[in-house]
Amino acid sequence: KDARCNGSADGELYTSTTAGRTPYTCLWSGPNSYFSSNRNIVNARAGTYTLTISDSMGCLAYDTNQISEPAALSVIPKITNMVCYGYPIGEIDLTVNGGTKPYKYTWSTGDTKQDLDSLNAGVYSVTIIDSQACSFNGTYGISTPTQLVLSYNSSNVSSNGGDDGSLTLLASGGTYPWTYEITGPSSFSSSSVSNKSLKAGSYKIVLSDNNDCKDSTTVSIQEPSKLSVTNKVTLPECNGQKGSFSLTVNGGTTPYGFEWLDGAGGLYAATQNVVSV
Repeated sequence: KDARCNGSADGELYTSTTAGRTPYTCLWSGPNSYFSSNRNIVNARAGTYTLTISDSMGCLAYDTNQISEPAALSVIPKITNMVCYGYPIGEIDLTVNGGTKPYKYTWSTGDTKQDLDSLNAGVYSVTIIDSQACSFNGTYGISTPTQLVLSYNSSNVSSNGGDDGSLTLLASGGTYPWTYEITGPSSFSSSSVSNKSLKAGSYKIVLSDNNDCKDSTTVSIQEPSKLSVTNKVTLPECNGQKGSFSLTVNGGTTPYGFEWLDGAGGLYAATQNVVSV
């Protein structure tokens, strides 16, 4: 009987004798300095065994027998790691050799199939048992890049209708190198990290890494409403009296600054309203 598993000591050899005169004496020799005087041997490892039998008259007989063993159970794993954070596309594909088919699989996930797919990052272990109850234990890891994150700094347009807004992009995680795609008002398009002279409007930003993982956001560049002024003039009621100017200001960005100039172009007042004119 051959060994069940590679390296196991469970082979057996049995002796059958005819002729000669009893009693018989048996002497076995085998691998790794094996020696036994038993008629039959059990718990034997794979290898070549030589039997010498002598009867009571000193007559001798010889025989050679082979105990075989299957090749060791071995596994060649093919690991497919995640390419984008949060997308479970990891795979573990096993090529199994040795032992005695068929094989049974028990994964730490509870699966009983040979290969796993749609995996998140983590460590996965498997026990493989062949038809002779020989076993193999393996542990495999699925890795993932860190999360790809898009961030930005922006500044708004300072005056209505202006073009001094700005947008600076920042990226982290994923797999370098990163690329940027920015689209905005008036057919604006850019792939730069630093963007200046922007008009007010909505800008769509798409960040991509080397594995085509993406993160995106929309940034609104604001502008103040148009500056408008309404002047209320109060005329003198009588000769010798003085009138006044009263301004109502809307739009723009507070606080406001005022300059009233006299007829000669000199500064007359720096307040919103002017009286005693």
